[in-house]
Amino acid sequence: VVGRYAGRIHSWDVVNEAIEVADGRPDGLRDSPWLRLIGPDYIELAFQTARDADPQALLTYNDYGLEPETNEAQQKRDAVLLLLRRMVARRVPIDAIGVQSHLAALTSSADLPGAGLLCFLADVRELGLQIFLTELDVNDRALPVNQLFRDAAVAATYRQYLSLVLAEPAVDELGAREVSGDLLLAVLAIDRLRQPQEPAHQRGVLGRLGDDHVRLPQQVDGAHGEQVRVAGAAADERHPASRGHGRA
Repeated sequence: VVGRYAGRIHSWDVVNEAIEVADGRPDGLRDSPWLRLIGPDYIELAFQTARDADPQALLTYNDYGLEPETNEAQQKRDAVLLLLRRMVARRVPIDAIGVQSHLAALTSSADLPGAGLLCFLADVRELGLQIFLTELDVNDRALPVNQLFRDAAVAATYRQYLSLVLAEPAVDELGAREVSGDLLLAVLAIDRLRQPQEPAHQRGVLGRLGDDHVRLPQQVDGAHGEQVRVAGAAADERHPASRGHGRA
């Protein structure tokens, strides 16, 4: 797959969710078929194979459960950092980490990810790696049925989370695969993403909202004035010049 689309994809999720602390290994690796068949070196092998297939694309390790302020999440962050440090020390061709931002709608400020996540992102930056928000969604199942309240709570969750993580200069890309109405609402609610002077048809990468197409801003301002890309999952067939984020 990587070779087929070489030169057309901005970045690849090369290895996905390789950490599972509950499996009890000292290195935190998930007890997966890949691990049992090949051993821990399967991760290095996957990245080197991807680099050989597409020397230009950025190569990403992708994982979930890194956001909450819980002991479980802290153990996950520690294990992921251990993996990343080992890969960097062994000069494995890794360029970035993907943070799967699967969030629960905020019911209080105590639910917001905080110092643990920010320290993790800073540690990743110190390794010389970029940070991509490869997935981003909000679970609103625990909210009341009132649609206006739900939309406001979901938008507030997106806004507070993005305001937090975009304060980290290494956060370089916001992935928007299938764009939900709630995410569109949140994007419109974030001041830094507003571009009211531009008609919608002049903005950004193509997203989906039901059966209609909407456009998101291609770039937003980070906390330090840098430009943060808003990227789609892959090059759109109607826009062949676009380059997105894929999964190997």
